[in-house]
Amino acid sequence: PEPPRRVPRLYARDAILWGTVSDEVRTTTDQILQYFEHFARVPGLRLIPESLRSSVQIYGNVALSSGYYSFSCSPKTRNGPPKIIHGRYTFVYRRLPTPREDGVEWEIVNHHSSTIPTPPADLGKTSGSAASSISVVA
Repeated sequence: PEPPRRVPRLYARDAILWGTVSDEVRTTTDQILQYFEHFARVPGLRLIPESLRSSVQIYGNVALSSGYYSFSCSPKTRNGPPKIIHGRYTFVYRRLPTPREDGVEWEIVNHHSSTIPTPPADLGKTSGSAASSISVVA
């Protein structure tokens, strides 16, 4: 299948998606497909690879991935700068009892992402920047 039709296949049948630009929670394969079809139509949309930071935690048959990313897309005006969108996300995955025919071993059961807000001035900063990490708890 052509992207974005492949994306919903990564989600469990009982998955929940609350996407970055959606004001509704999406709970069906068709709703999840509709959400990603929107992004396939955004001119020039691309992930800025060096922006991706992720921390993964694995607890047996459940895994969580949280992090942040930046996307860019074509400017609204012909000579304008690209629009940059900074976001954060959390995914929850469930390990399948046996891998699917397409090789998928984990399916997404919950996905939330949102744009990064401007923090209040009096909210202290944490030390250092977030780095990618993986932790496994047996």
